[in-house]
Amino acid sequence: MGIFFGTDGLRGRVNIDLNEKTIYQFGRAFGTFLKQGKVIIGTDTRISSDLFLLSFSAGLISAGINVTSVCVCPTAAISYLTKKLQFDAGVVITSSHNPAEFNGIKLFNKVGEKFSECEEIEIEKNLIKNNLTELKKLGKFEVNEKLKNIYVDFLVSSTDVNLTGKKIALDLSNGSACSIAEKVFNKLGAKVYAIGKEPNGMNINENVGALHIEQLQRVVTEKHADFGFAFDGDADRVIAIDELGNIVDGDKILYLFAKNYKKLQKNKPATIVGTVQTNLKIEQEIKKLNMNFVKTDVGDKNVSEKLKELNETLGGEQAGHVFQRNKLQTGDGILNAITIAKIVVESKKPFSKHFNFKLYPSITKNFLCENKYEILKNEKLCTKINELKNILNSNGRILIRASGTEPVVRVLVESKEKGTCEKCLDEISKCIELIQGENLCVE
Repeated sequence: MGIFFGTDGLRGRVNIDLNEKTIYQFGRAFGTFLKQGKVIIGTDTRISSDLFLLSFSAGLISAGINVTSVCVCPTAAISYLTKKLQFDAGVVITSSHNPAEFNGIKLFNKVGEKFSECEEIEIEKNLIKNNLTELKKLGKFEVNEKLKNIYVDFLVSSTDVNLTGKKIALDLSNGSACSIAEKVFNKLGAKVYAIGKEPNGMNINENVGALHIEQLQRVVTEKHADFGFAFDGDADRVIAIDELGNIVDGDKILYLFAKNYKKLQKNKPATIVGTVQTNLKIEQEIKKLNMNFVKTDVGDKNVSEKLKELNETLGGEQAGHVFQRNKLQTGDGILNAITIAKIVVESKKPFSKHFNFKLYPSITKNFLCENKYEILKNEKLCTKINELKNILNSNGRILIRASGTEPVVRVLVESKEKGTCEKCLDEISKCIELIQGENLCVE
């Protein structure tokens, strides 16, 4: 990744890592990179999104770029509208699943794909440039919220499913999904029960959404809903809940789509793309379908780029980012929720009956580490990880990595036995805590 861009765009704490000046400079740098044209921008519901929208737009305008804002909308809406309406680029002001004190920027090219790492580096290089644009060549700014209706129509027409008589619970995360999700499912005929739909600028992702699904589970069981869908702050990911209140994460959604894709494509060979974090059981079950399975590093951009490289359709990651590249160039939580509903309704059997296997027990823990890369290189930790991997052998795995968006080290332990997972994670936790303590002593 570049100096400023992480694994999913530009992201940081508002007025600490990023402020109106730096966002303006990035907008100008992006405009310089584009050279000319028009850009469409959407935001999530954070209180800082107006600040970032206006600052980034001012930077673009100062570089001669025309800007159209559609205000609050899902990330995937910008991907779709950029290509559909022939904008030269799309921008989303969002920090996705992060809390309200964070915000950031995601960039899409004219075909609705995220900019590559090489392109992000070129944009960063423009930060040192400060060539002034002639007054007569300055860009213009407009607001056109009606453009979101084009995206709503796309979602409704993306499948011929009729959800009349079906009850669907939605958790809108007090985020971007609030702008359209209820409308979409109502148009499809469903009876909708929605929570997390009262954004106030500070409550996005706060105890709701894809990272906090407990409330949605209760709504599903209390309302006897057929499905539950929880989105994150910018609605590019979804975690589903079956009619019994069980979690259906991105791994299981990917399997469901792969199985359906296999049925539709019959004997046509296909490769499904997952990540190093994909549950081992999912990989095994997809291979049982006589489909190939390849892994990338964690991150939806990595999945997308591998799909493009292989010219394949389906890919995703455990966190709920799932791609259907035959329909859209980026992950879309709402589109995926509709697709799940279609598969289940057409099967004429309950959602819970689509998985005749259990995932391997898996435990994930996040460690707050300002010096996350130093922690990963620590000799004691590396020795401990290798020791535990040898014990697990082929019956499990350990994945440890630095978050690309937060000062966090993420540890995943997976094994056939839950007790083994807990024991391994406990040993890793003690090791990291010891290292952190040593570092504090040195300082």
